[in-house]
Amino acid sequence: SGPWVGGGMEAGPSRLRRRHPLGVYPLGNSLLDAGAPLRRCAGLGRLSQLSDDCILGILRNLSACSCAELASVSVVLRAFSGYEELWQGFCLQLLDAGGRISWPEAGTWRVAYASSVAPRRISSSSLHSSSARVYSDVLYRSFYCGVVDLDARWLARDSLPRVNARFLSSEDFERRFERQSRPVILEGFAESWKARSRWSRDWLLERFGDVPFAVGPCELPLRDFYAYAALNSDEAPLFVFDRFFPDRAPALLEDYEVPEFFRGRDLFDLLGADRPAFRWLLIGNRRSGSKWHVDPNKTSAWNAVVRGRKRWLLLPPGCPPPGVSPSRDGSEVTQPLSLIEWFFNFYGELRRYAEQNPSWELLEGTCGPGDAVFVPCGWWHCVLNLDDDTIAVTQNYASETHVHSVRRFLREKREQVSGTSSKDSLAERFDAALAASRPDLLKKDPHLHSVEPREPLAARESPMPGSAGAKAPGTFSFWSHLRSTGRCLAFGTASPSAAVPPCAPAMGERADQESQPGG
Repeated sequence: SGPWVGGGMEAGPSRLRRRHPLGVYPLGNSLLDAGAPLRRCAGLGRLSQLSDDCILGILRNLSACSCAELASVSVVLRAFSGYEELWQGFCLQLLDAGGRISWPEAGTWRVAYASSVAPRRISSSSLHSSSARVYSDVLYRSFYCGVVDLDARWLARDSLPRVNARFLSSEDFERRFERQSRPVILEGFAESWKARSRWSRDWLLERFGDVPFAVGPCELPLRDFYAYAALNSDEAPLFVFDRFFPDRAPALLEDYEVPEFFRGRDLFDLLGADRPAFRWLLIGNRRSGSKWHVDPNKTSAWNAVVRGRKRWLLLPPGCPPPGVSPSRDGSEVTQPLSLIEWFFNFYGELRRYAEQNPSWELLEGTCGPGDAVFVPCGWWHCVLNLDDDTIAVTQNYASETHVHSVRRFLREKREQVSGTSSKDSLAERFDAALAASRPDLLKKDPHLHSVEPREPLAARESPMPGSAGAKAPGTFSFWSHLRSTGRCLAFGTASPSAAVPPCAPAMGERADQESQPGG
């Protein structure tokens, strides 16, 4: 059972950790099975005239018990009614209603629901694996992305700059990285934290095992989360991403401190307790992580790894990667359902495009325990956890360097402001706080950005292939244009292979609303 789409083929040889428990295979394999069309018609009846997406759409409107009963009709309906996304939804509904999920050794949402809620009402035959073959790319895609090995080529490149944080002063950090809008891995950033020797699965469970934390769209006791994390085969595994951890587990605040690079430099602190959300605890196993996004409210961020490793990809402001399509106003982003699916279908395309267009400065790197990544305002990024029990702390901050970008965003895109219940008045409250405590920042011309523009080296040194000629010094700055407009430029006559990568939504894509940090 090979890759389910051409993008997977492009990613090179891959190995599945197990086969689909309900006998689902890629649609192309049906060409080698003469009985496949008849089996589909017999198993679905009149539903066989509908597309697989339409059939799943119908099942999404049924109850869990109805889906379970349909599973006993035929092996084909069993495959459709056993689709994991359906049962994840049923489990989340149960959690919303105050129920609790016991994660089973089988490692599926379907079995979790049956064993937690209605083991007697749901036929046991609907839970058994099937030896019959069902062919569907729609059903196979999420399973494949959940069990296929990570391609080593996704992790091989190391272009994200690194510096030893212990020998970097706050002034040097601000001059070399923040003002230059330069992402960097700060090695040894968190090495002195108490969390480095304490935080682990066993240590956290002993102290906070029954404490609920935010896990994706729901809340789970930490004990239940770790049980899920160890056994699931989800395409996009859920992970702890909790802004309220200081209230849920206040003792954790004693185990880390904000390093001097960022201490006292968050202008949102001037708002007091009514400031936007700014810090999160992150816990996830291998393969979990954050899809492509830009951090909210024009903030910059640091993300420190306490345990495990995180793989980072970053692109400059105004350069969304292929397969990621932001709306014109930036309020929504359409992209594949999971980061693994994006890697299979678009990573190779992004690498080729970045190599042909030096202005697209693709930065890649792995952040290990004790290190941190600095993400400047406006940079696109995604993060993939490489180890089980990867634990991190991240904080966003409104920097003096980007204060006018923050102010413009709060004024002009009020509907996109996040992390606060009073988003409509945040711009005025922030300006008032600046006027009271930092009036010097308001006196600066907001149209003259305080950042010292840093152009990508390749864009400074030489013209892109096919361009009319090199830029004359001091006449035009691509980087300044990018900052002020948020739009990329096409240099010279672009060949079809060098055109801006298409971002049309593909199968399995979704629109994410309201930007939030991740990692």
